[in-house]
Amino acid sequence: MENTEKAPELGKESVEGRKLHARAEHEREHGSLTESLKATDEAMTTYQKDGDILGFTEVLASRVITLRHLHRQTRDKSYLLLAEKTAEAALEIAMQGPVESRAIPFYNLAEVQEEMGDIVGAVENYRAAVDLVTTNPPERHKHPAVAANFKLHLATAEYKMGDKTASGRAGKALRELEEAKFPDRYASDVWISGGHMKIAEIIMNDDPGKASRHLQFAKAIIDSNPQLVLRKAQWGELIKKFEPQS
Repeated sequence: MENTEKAPELGKESVEGRKLHARAEHEREHGSLTESLKATDEAMTTYQKDGDILGFTEVLASRVITLRHLHRQTRDKSYLLLAEKTAEAALEIAMQGPVESRAIPFYNLAEVQEEMGDIVGAVENYRAAVDLVTTNPPERHKHPAVAANFKLHLATAEYKMGDKTASGRAGKALRELEEAKFPDRYASDVWISGGHMKIAEIIMNDDPGKASRHLQFAKAIIDSNPQLVLRKAQWGELIKKFEPQS
């Protein structure tokens, strides 16, 4: 008997959901983490009402990022555990939908796992995210900068697993990211400064001089864009690891 069941579709894009989602991103990056969580809830219910599956999973990813920042600010592991469970839920939801909706949830879960110290799990999910974003990206994520950013995170995680050759792949991905010229300046500055910082962190013991140069490149980007409030705070935390311990 012929199978006439249709493959799941992404559904329409919710204009109102995207507005609320953008507000959540704005609130988070300006340090208003509680307001950001409220906006992600509003966006989530709007996406669901409008049938925007991709938006629904992506706003869960936004919520995960905010929870991770709350963990960094408070050092309360409860927020990180919430981030992990939210990321897992987003991926489970995406797996029930079209393949195009899965790259971001895989990437998002990998970031949480890396922060929790599960590097093996992070590498596995970064690899899945890279594969999906290069073979089945949703329309919103077809820009080459997105794939380059994913590959950079994968390479730095592989380096943490002991693959020293991964530093070369990380550097290549960072160059691809810079050359891709993502049109959203804010996102581009976040990704590129973050890329320099991730590379600096992994090579700080093996090549401190090169790591220091990456830190300075990141600082120049951060200083040129006053919107990078959270990235500036992260840079301040990272630079402490390079200072001699008394």
